[in-house]
Amino acid sequence: MGDGMVYEGEFYDGEIEGVGLKRWADGSSYNGHFHQGEMHGEGVYLSARGERYEGHWENNQRCGHGELLFPNGDTYSGDFSAHRPHGRGKMVYAATSNVYEGEWAAAMRSGNGILCDSQGNRLYDGCWVDNHRHGNGIGVLPIVNYTPEAGKEPNSLWYEGKWINHQPEGKQEKIAPWSLHYLG
Repeated sequence: MGDGMVYEGEFYDGEIEGVGLKRWADGSSYNGHFHQGEMHGEGVYLSARGERYEGHWENNQRCGHGELLFPNGDTYSGDFSAHRPHGRGKMVYAATSNVYEGEWAAAMRSGNGILCDSQGNRLYDGCWVDNHRHGNGIGVLPIVNYTPEAGKEPNSLWYEGKWINHQPEGKQEKIAPWSLHYLG
């Protein structure tokens, strides 16, 4: 085709329709189902930037369930809408090996979700808005000027209550990992 795109596959009435392989001049490719010339149905897309998406497509957009591997090594598996993570899904962050599993809206953690470290320890369990801990939840706080009981060494301090923009809000209960409770 004139724009450097190459297509191998099925046609119907002179239009790309059915199963095929499409390659673009920039090195991107799509192998899967087409409808009226657009990626539609199940397929695998490899971008020139190094993204790999395998899953459902509607009208050239990721939609429904799929798995996306980002160039930096992050992986997302879950629901998509309008080409972005939206609905329930799981993201594994390559740099930290942290895992978020929960609700997404427009490619951001929004709704209920759990963030765990690489060992499966919960870092935060609660509400999220636009990638921020926001609403009710329980999460790990850094320990600053805190002395535990003799012989007991905490490696983290927990806060349970309301969060606003990633920060604990108001007088809520703080819980040390060995079940000592105090009000902050």
